[in-house]
Amino acid sequence: MTRDEAFTAYLRTGVIAPELRAAGEGTGSAGGFVVAPGFHASLAVQLAQYGTLFRDFSRFETSNGNPMFAPTANFATVGVVQVEDSGPVAANDRVYGQVAFPLTPTIASGIHQVSVQVYADSGLPVEDVISGYAAESIGRKMSALSVSGNGIGQPFGVVPIANAQGAWSAGNSGGYVALSAAAAIEINGASTTELLAGVPNSASLLKMVTAIDPAYYDENCKWYFNGAQYSALCSITDTAGQPIMRPNGPRVLHGFPIVIANELPNLAASTTGGPVFGNLTKGVYYRDAGFEVKRLNQRYADVLQVGFLGWHRPDFQARDARAFVTLRPAST
Repeated sequence: MTRDEAFTAYLRTGVIAPELRAAGEGTGSAGGFVVAPGFHASLAVQLAQYGTLFRDFSRFETSNGNPMFAPTANFATVGVVQVEDSGPVAANDRVYGQVAFPLTPTIASGIHQVSVQVYADSGLPVEDVISGYAAESIGRKMSALSVSGNGIGQPFGVVPIANAQGAWSAGNSGGYVALSAAAAIEINGASTTELLAGVPNSASLLKMVTAIDPAYYDENCKWYFNGAQYSALCSITDTAGQPIMRPNGPRVLHGFPIVIANELPNLAASTTGGPVFGNLTKGVYYRDAGFEVKRLNQRYADVLQVGFLGWHRPDFQARDARAFVTLRPAST
């Protein structure tokens, strides 16, 4: 019996096969079992369906959630010099830093109750149903944290990372672009302000592009808007009253694809957040410290049900804060 088969049997019957106690499949601190590789891979795919931002983070797996360090790179200068023939090579001023991953947070799915008839007689794989519900509940929580997590006892989200990077200025990369007070914008031919419209004007959108070093302009460089912002974006008109982009055309702006990410916040006065532009793969780490599942045989026995509790240990930390940018509106 493979470990995947043993884990499926555990979910269906509660029987703990020897394969589950093999290396890497031992019981967790709460008495659950580390999920088998196939189940883990399926959960990872399903989680990504609920996290538009974190699916683009640089994901890596660890066998536990202990504190650790990962390398970062945030060089002030290029650090490359021309060397004359037979001349000495000066010390390279590129110094690699490191980001600390504290004890990995735990996100639980909540308890999913399944009747004995369903898990014993179902013609559908009950483990797929369990993983689907667990992935949705955990994924939606991770989605929110990927944006706003403060990094203190929880993952570090994109907006707080950009806020910590600070206001963008010419010659730098990343952080947030400070919007001008009461900056005008045309929505469906009517004049209003960026803050009231909930979307940056054409000049501010272009500034977001130029606020990122072109070194990050690869296939992973994208725009992220929530649904309301995308709708407003499609309503921006030029001086001739024509939309700057067609809603029925390709989702591309300044040559970069647009992704709808409803977890992103709306523009708010004097608050960092809103649309994001950049390369989140190069910008943010996603540490996957594993999934565990516990089968609750006795808790709901009087109603002929079995409970399943799943939990995931994810963490997000800045990899290179120069790789993406967001906005900070003025007070008006």
